[in-house]
Amino acid sequence: MFRKLAAIAIVLLISALLSATSVLNNPPEDPFPVEENLALYDFDKDEKRMSDFRFSLLTTEKGDEVYTLFGHSGLQLTTPDGISRTYDWGVFDFGKGFYINFMRGRLYYLMLVSSYDRSLFKSEFEGRTLRSLPLEIPERAKRDTIAYLNRNSLPENSTYLYDFYLDNCATRVRDLYNAATGDDFRHWAEGIRTGLTIRQLAEECMRDDFAANWTINFIQGKRIDREANLYEACFLPSYLEKAISEYQGNEPVTIVQGRSGKQSASNYIYQATLISIAAVIILYFAFRISRRLWGLLAFTISLLLLLLSLVLFILMFFSYHWSTFFNENILILNPSIILLSVLSFSVMLRPKTSLSIIGRYCIVSSSITLLLLILKLVLHFLFAQDNLAVIIPLLVFYLGQAFILRKE
Repeated sequence: MFRKLAAIAIVLLISALLSATSVLNNPPEDPFPVEENLALYDFDKDEKRMSDFRFSLLTTEKGDEVYTLFGHSGLQLTTPDGISRTYDWGVFDFGKGFYINFMRGRLYYLMLVSSYDRSLFKSEFEGRTLRSLPLEIPERAKRDTIAYLNRNSLPENSTYLYDFYLDNCATRVRDLYNAATGDDFRHWAEGIRTGLTIRQLAEECMRDDFAANWTINFIQGKRIDREANLYEACFLPSYLEKAISEYQGNEPVTIVQGRSGKQSASNYIYQATLISIAAVIILYFAFRISRRLWGLLAFTISLLLLLLSLVLFILMFFSYHWSTFFNENILILNPSIILLSVLSFSVMLRPKTSLSIIGRYCIVSSSITLLLLILKLVLHFLFAQDNLAVIIPLLVFYLGQAFILRKE
């Protein structure tokens, strides 16, 4: 009877984890939602004498810091008297509880108006390429486009609720440009397939940063594993530039030629697997040398895995990050790994501590991981998350540990 109840409990637990969404109520409000505010303006007026106002899309390529890996978009407005202003929706402050707000999924960004020269100086200083693409804003829409920008730049309207995929520096420009075209740009772009999922689009910007690539993919669930159309892909500045360039039939001009970026690295699935194999080999020889040394290394690795599992658990259940919901990874790396951390720490202090429980934990974990891998192959439509870079390395780690401790 106990085994049956345990089996039922495990099935219920797995079902709950796979369907996990935030338990928080009252999602944070957006102080300046783009769609609602764009609807206040009539972009179809028949206005005269607006031809001397010129708009351009400014695209900055990726930089060296993690938060610059995806590039940046801004909007340049040049007035008839030659004054150029840059409207930038990518301003944030690392202070004032930035990391706590990030974990909760209530991160607020600012829209900042500055001189065009500042954008030039910033790109040159950071060594990042800057390109300009003239925007063909219809004359009838220019006046309300400027009015919208003026309203958005007011201190009480400059803050908005940031979302990496749905509402960022690129999508704000995209939505404004789309409104100016009378929604024609959206209809055109939504009809073009990219052939890539949302996850794969983001991965294109992180291929030369293994740690960022693996970690960001680890914490995100299957909601981003669907094909994106060109309009949705415009959350990336490079795709926004590409889409508008194709829509208008003109090419961007390079204003600042930055330094060459890092060379693209190999497939991060192989990299993660090789790292896991190397860790198992080191643990094996460490175990043969000294239990205490094995305990130290096992504790270090399991502590890192524990921190990752806690971050994932918090993001799945206690945040508004929709992209982290329905994450299969919680089945194979969850806070239960604290058992491995505690016991390996005990072995580090007292080498004669029994290792049988650790061995059993690794056998159970490897069995669950292998089962998930089989289910993905057999029932791919249900287990559609693109997470082989997590499954395979963890399977290698669990099996390796079970092999090392097999005599225990």
